[in-house]
Order: sequence, then C-alpha cells, then structure tokens
Amino acid sequence: MSSSYSPAPFWFLNHRLEEREIKRQIKLMSEAGVSGFFIHPRAGLLTPYGSEQWFIMVEYIIREAKKLGLKVWLYDEDPYSSGIAGGRVVFDNPEYAARKLEIICLVPDKTGAVCKNLGQGRVLSALALKINKKGNITDIRDVESSIGVIRPFFLKTSWNNSYYSKTPYAHFRAETFYPELQIDISLKETNWKVYISIAKHAFHHGKHGLRPDNLNKDCVKKFIEYTHEKYAALFGSEFGHAIPGIFIDEPYIGGNLPWTPALEHEFFKRKGYHIEKNYHHLIETFDNTSGTVRYDYWDIVHSMYKENFFGQIATWCRKNSLKLCGHVICEEDPIGQVIAGGNAFAYQRFFDIPGFDHVTPNIADRKHPSLNFGGKLISSTAHQQNKPRILSECFGANAFNFGQEGMYKIANWLFSLGITWLVPHGFHYSYDGDRKFDAGKSFFFQDPLFPEFKKISAYANNIGKKLAQSEHMCNTCLLYPVALFWEFLPAEMMAAEKLRTRLYQITQLLLEEHVEFDIIDDHTLFHTPIKNGKIQCGMENYSVLVIPQIKDLSEAYLKKIKALERKSITIIEGIPAKKSLKTAGLERTQIERFSNSLYNSNPRDLMCLRKKQNNNIVLYIFNNSRMPGMFSIPCIKDKMHCYLYDARNNKYFSMTHKKNRIPFAIGGYEAVILEFRKDSVSTTQLYCVPLDLKPVTFDYEKNPEWFYSPPMDCISSIHQWNISLKSPGFQKKIKSHSFCLMRNVAWTELTYIKERSVRPGFDTVRERDSLYPLKAIFQAEFSFSQNQIKDKSDIFFVCECDTFQGEYKILINGKNLPKKSFTRKTVYDPFNLVAKIGELIKPDSTNNISIIWPKANEFDGLKSSIYIMEID
Repeated sequence: MSSSYSPAPFWFLNHRLEEREIKRQIKLMSEAGVSGFFIHPRAGLLTPYGSEQWFIMVEYIIREAKKLGLKVWLYDEDPYSSGIAGGRVVFDNPEYAARKLEIICLVPDKTGAVCKNLGQGRVLSALALKINKKGNITDIRDVESSIGVIRPFFLKTSWNNSYYSKTPYAHFRAETFYPELQIDISLKETNWKVYISIAKHAFHHGKHGLRPDNLNKDCVKKFIEYTHEKYAALFGSEFGHAIPGIFIDEPYIGGNLPWTPALEHEFFKRKGYHIEKNYHHLIETFDNTSGTVRYDYWDIVHSMYKENFFGQIATWCRKNSLKLCGHVICEEDPIGQVIAGGNAFAYQRFFDIPGFDHVTPNIADRKHPSLNFGGKLISSTAHQQNKPRILSECFGANAFNFGQEGMYKIANWLFSLGITWLVPHGFHYSYDGDRKFDAGKSFFFQDPLFPEFKKISAYANNIGKKLAQSEHMCNTCLLYPVALFWEFLPAEMMAAEKLRTRLYQITQLLLEEHVEFDIIDDHTLFHTPIKNGKIQCGMENYSVLVIPQIKDLSEAYLKKIKALERKSITIIEGIPAKKSLKTAGLERTQIERFSNSLYNSNPRDLMCLRKKQNNNIVLYIFNNSRMPGMFSIPCIKDKMHCYLYDARNNKYFSMTHKKNRIPFAIGGYEAVILEFRKDSVSTTQLYCVPLDLKPVTFDYEKNPEWFYSPPMDCISSIHQWNISLKSPGFQKKIKSHSFCLMRNVAWTELTYIKERSVRPGFDTVRERDSLYPLKAIFQAEFSFSQNQIKDKSDIFFVCECDTFQGEYKILINGKNLPKKSFTRKTVYDPFNLVAKIGELIKPDSTNNISIIWPKANEFDGLKSSIYIMEID
C-alpha cells in the first residue's frame, strides 16, 4: 500500500457513468494531490449498480487511475449501510430480512381480561407473570395458546355480479383484510401481567426499506457473493496493488432488539437456559437475574455479529489480499453502540485500517464531548493493535460556503484524537439536480475553492505521516465498561445514560488536563496480562487505570478491579481531582499560559497528543477555541533541541527557551507540532512568536450558504421565484420562494406511497379526484449592464439535466425559449444544459423569466437554481 497519507476522498458516483468524464475527473483528482479515492455508489447513480455495465466502468476507472498512480479503493455497498448489496440480498432472499424483537406488556382490566391486537410477526413466547408488590415474579404461565389470527378491517362495497349469469345483478358484499395476531384471555386472579415477544421485520425509513440480517451467517455470505466475489472475479489480480482495500460503512446489527432464527439455539448452547422464556427481562427489571439475562442476550448477539459478519468479511479480505477499512456506527455513543452493534471497540480488531466518521461542521467541546470519546476509542484500538493508519470520514453535511478554514479546523481536531488519514466526504461526480444536496457540498471541481484543495492534501499528508510513523506515549487507560451497558439496556435507560455521561465527563477532563490516555473495554482489560505493574495491551503498557465511580460498577467488576490493584496498577476512580491527576504518575503535557500573553486564552482548551519517533518526542497541540493563545511548555532534559514543525510548508523552526520553558503561540482552531530531538535539524529559521493573531470567526458558521454558486462568474444567479398556483377551488401566491417542487408549496397526495402499496381488489370505492394537476407559474427578474459582457451573442441560459421536472415551457421577456435550443455542455458540471438567449434579453433593463407548467403534478417543478452566464 502507498506510504502516502494524503486524503483519499469518497468519489460519489451518482449519475450515468461515461468514460470521457471519468478520465477527466481522475486527472483532476491527481492534480489535487490526493493519494487515491473510494469508488462510492451514491444516490442518483444511473448506471445500474452491480450490472455488467457497472463493472465495465469500474474496470475503466482502475485502468485510468493506474496511469496516474492513484489507488482505487473499493466500497462495498450502494450506498450504505453495508450488508444489503444495494437491496439484492433481500430482493433475492426475503428470508434474510432482519427482524427485531417487539416485547409487548399487557395489563388485564378489572375483570382480568386481556384482549389486544398484536400486529403481524412470529410469536416467540407469550407468558403471564404473577408479580408481587416487590416486583418479583411468583408464578409463570404459558398463554401462547390464547393467541390467534383475526382480520378486523372490513370493506363493504356494492357489486354488479354477472359470473353465473349473463344478466348482472346488483348486491352488496363485505370482506375483511390484513390479518393480525390477537390475544384473548381471562386471568381471574390479580397481579398478573402478560408479556408477548414477537419477531417482526425491522422496517426502517432508510434507502432499502428493510435491513439485512447481519447475525445470519448465510445472509452475510450472500452479501460477499454479490459484492466482494464479483470484484475478485474481475479485478482480483489488482488486489493488494492498484486496489489496496475495501471500505465497509455503518453496518447495522439488525433491529434495535435484534432477533435471528438461530438466536435461541445459540443462546441455549452457550448459556444453558432458554432466552425465549426470559425475553421479558429485557424490558423490565424483576430481580437480580434481569441484568444477567440482558447481559447474556447482548453477549450472544454481539458474538454472532462478530463471528458471522465481521469475522467472515475480514477472513475473506485477508485471504484475497485486501485491507478492510471503514467504520461501524455510533462510535461516539455507548448506548447507540449496544443498540446498533454491541461493542464498537471489539470490532476494530477486524479492520486493517480502523476509523470513525465525522459528518457535521461541529467538533467536540465541553458541552458536546461525545465526539472526543468516539475518536479516542478508535485511535486507542489502533495504538494497541499497532495500526498506524487510522481514518476518519470527514467534512460532510456542510454548507456551500464551507471552505478551507473549515477543513483545517476539523482536520486539526481529528489529528489531536490520533486520526492519521482523512477520507473527505466527498468528491461528487455530478451536481445535477438534487445531487448537490447529498449530505453536504462537493469539494471537487464544482467547488470554487477546488484549486486550493492540493494545499490541504499536502498538509494532511505531512501531519498524517508524521503521526503515523511515531509511537504513542501513554501510561494511562480509561475503562469502557461495555458489560454494564449490556446489563442496563434497554430496561434501565436512565442508568445507562448516567454512566454514559460519566464517561464523557472523564474523557473531557483527561483531555483538558493534557493527560495522554487510551480507552480500553472491559473484555480486553480483563483478558490482558499484567506484568511488572503494567497492563500489557498489545503495543501499549498502562500503569494507571481510570474507572467510573465504584458505585457504578457491579460486584464482579469490583473483584477484577481489586485484582488489578493488587498487581500494582494505580486505580483512579470517578472524575478525579486535578491534584490527584498531578500526583498519580500520569503522563501529562504541562502547558501554561505565557506570562506575557496578550490573549485571554485558556490552556484547558488545548488538546494534546504525545508520540515518540526513535529518540525524538513529538507533541501535537490543537487549540479547540476561536481565541488565539500564547503558551509555554517545559524544556525536556538531556540537551534535546526543540523545533516547531510547519506542516503547511514542510519546514522546521528552531525554538528558544526562557527559564526552562519554551513559549509558542497558536491561533484559533489551529495546531502546532513541537519536536524535541537529540539530533539537530539543519537549514532552519528561528521561530518568532507571532503577536498579531486574532480571534477567528467563520462565515459558514454564522451565515451558512445553501444556494450553490458555480466557480465561474455569472451575470445572474436565480435562486428565488414568485410562484403562482391555480386549480379548481384552489389558488395560492408566494413571493420570493426558493426553487422547489409543487409538493413543497402546495400539498402531497402521497401518490408515491399509493404506487408502492397494494389496494385490495375488493375495494371498489371511487377515489376522490385529485386537485392535481394545477397550473403553476414561476417568475423571476434579472438585470445586467452592457459593461458586464463582452459579446451579447455569448450569453447563455445555464441549468442542469434534472433542473426542470414535468412538462413546462420557458418564456424570457415573453418570448418562448424552445427545449430544442438546449444542448448538453460541461460548464460547472458534466450534465449542464445551455441555451443561447442573447437575442431574447436586453442590457441595462429588467429582464423577466417565466416557467409555466400548464398541468403540474406533485413532483413537478424546479430542482436547481438557474444561471445566466457569458460563455466563450
């Protein structure tokens, strides 16, 4: 694999793929200084994913990238979450659709009756529990025999039947539809509750409607067959060379309380009792066994997920010389981890390149520390497993004016958490129509700032390589008590939230006190050898363990913690006081505000990462504040030289010290790298502390821009319209509204749902006539001066292939602009449409554009802005 640590963006393949355009875009990526790219099938892809044509295009991509020395990383899904092969896994194998547990608690009425519709699904158990005043179970009855099927939904319609006779006769008929389970039972004694456990399909509002059953070994095997095996058959000779690896993205365990047909058998085999007789413990605590049942349930779910999904895919990748990279889901949220995947920490051992995602303009701070926890968790596993390349999907979900300053801010923060490789989200193949709003702007050629991207590529490469080639210096670990979350969830959510908050608080305190630390989960900790007073976890050796409060831990935990303490491991409990942090032997970076500081800056805003390279010490320091600061750190003994490394220019500056402390300045959201070296660096300049730093403010944060502006000058950019809508019995006028579809300003009739739902043929009632179609007129004005243009004949109306939806006509100053006058031409996008309008417009006056839909339907309208441009 390439030693480059320059970014490798997601290349959003989101339109019809064409060889000429692919070649052009790969050349642009090479000029931007990226090391390669991830082939990412994305919303809007019109070359059928997984088809013969798709693989022809992939082959062409690989061939063109090899010519320019770019690595082609595969991506295993269309679009995400991984595991469903764009839908094919469930389309072809409906038995592989994920299912979830729904546990219904029913309380009898005053007469002891329980009668309730339960919906559709597979009944796993139905138990009546007699519960005393203390909440303990004193009796159990199996009441599954009281469940049957009803069809409560009646339709009565009039018929005109002529089946038996040529003479039709009118009559009424009624029928019931949509079967549902129902329980009907009478429990004469008091203090009974009925708990019914049903396995239901895990429908969700995502891309595919259903999730794959990633606990099912055969389901995952089918996913590999549809994706990995097909790539291997066609491009296997490039695996480990032009194709270094494959990205797995946000796989999901199944339902929120996942269930798979093999679960109950596996549970009994490994735990020795029947989970189907104990599902009620998942949602309620009855006695001391409830927490054990919850732990055992999640332990089996986690083991099946680990073995059948991650284990199977990782084994395949290593057998085929592919590096498995990517990230799971909810790394930053211990509760979300359990619900969506068990234990994100444990799955990292399957990744050759572990990672997490950061798809937001925000970074962690004191009020929102969760992202710090997620980043530290992933980098910790990488440190322990000696994996220098640690990725972060980044820069997503940002406005169009999010630029270089935002990228530097986020990158600087990510590096402070231990990330070494950036995967920008993303480089869009096309901005046609809605594609430009796919989870944030494109940083590719559509971006006016794209020519500057090569600078951040070089910067990220310089820092990533330096951090990756250095060894982590750390003697402290923070316990991540996964088993406690398993014992709590889902029944004791408040306890789980309290424990999560405690973890976030400890993480934040350690960062603010500049304590170098890693996170370690309980399973790893309790199965790691202790030698010479150190927890020897892979490449890391910890002598200090920070734990949540003792009262948060179970008796089994306490015994194990005491055993560590007897082996000379220093234990720090809860949120430690600053004094205890200073006396406990933790490795800390001692940073103070410089005595002559001009700024009201706080050293606790700084985030530090301590590493060593041979005999040198590398300190990466990030200022997580808009305020600049002047600080100092102590000199390191043994006559070591101190240098500041400028990653933007790849230069070293020698630093001076005063009274055994070294002063330095750092701007808002900026980072510095200080190196203490035994050898001297030649050809350096003397570092001068800058005195002109100012607090930073970013326009994309104060005034996010959600209208796209192309990278070339426009005579006019038309984003806003005056809209007139009219149909029988309806009329509406709207001033200055952004481009939109009719459904956004009128109403939805959910026709798209009707098309996907089955209406019983028995239902012959006539539907009400739709208020669609309606007549719609979008109007806008623009003006320009004669001085703005060189040649009136070169003025064009510029839009995109998907800009206009429905049947429409365009009038400019009352004159028709025929559709046949448009031709496809790359202006800011390969799917631009342009039409000459010089003869229709007038300089130095107001020009009017009208778009008219005589018979508009719900999904007709405008999907993009319109631009008036002068094109040579």
